[in-house]
Amino acid sequence: MLLKGCNPDVVTYTAVLHGFCQIGEVDKAKKLLQQMYKHGCKPNCVSYTAVLNGLCKKGNSSEAREMMNMSEGWWTPNAVTYSVIMHGFRREGKLSEACDIVREMIRKGFYPSPVEINLLIQSLCQVGRTGQAKTLMEECLRKGCAVNVVNFSTVIHGFCQKDELDAALSVLDDMYLNNKHPDEVTYTTVIDALGRKVG
Repeated sequence: MLLKGCNPDVVTYTAVLHGFCQIGEVDKAKKLLQQMYKHGCKPNCVSYTAVLNGLCKKGNSSEAREMMNMSEGWWTPNAVTYSVIMHGFRREGKLSEACDIVREMIRKGFYPSPVEINLLIQSLCQVGRTGQAKTLMEECLRKGCAVNVVNFSTVIHGFCQKDELDAALSVLDDMYLNNKHPDEVTYTTVIDALGRKVG
């Protein structure tokens, strides 16, 4: 486009960045990002997030985080940016890093949705890190995130799977204290765990 005398704007560049990342050509996207500055077109949050998402999908979430931190003075990450990197770390099994991103996200004034929280809680519980899942949920709750019944139930299920019934019942108590009403899934999980213990 430049050769033909056409100066693309940030929207056009970003569409090309997204296209490169969609087909796995992240290195080309990174080079194009640098070229944008050379041609006087400043990338915005959407531009950077497209490239960071491409890196995360390639399993390079650590590089994505480093890129975000190094370039943050030139643009401002938003909730989507943090979510992209958090899910990248989660998919790679780097759960401590994913939790750190959630904390950083909240410090910046962005709040993960209950669905996002639950995906990370589930991942922690699946590898036996239920205590860490509970801590994360409690932190999110204290910071004003929209923690819901499903989040509590997931932690309860995690403890029940490990036969840590006292911990599960403690989380159940916390549900009531936080005006979250257990549903059928919650009760069934606890009753099944009690049955296993008695049996």
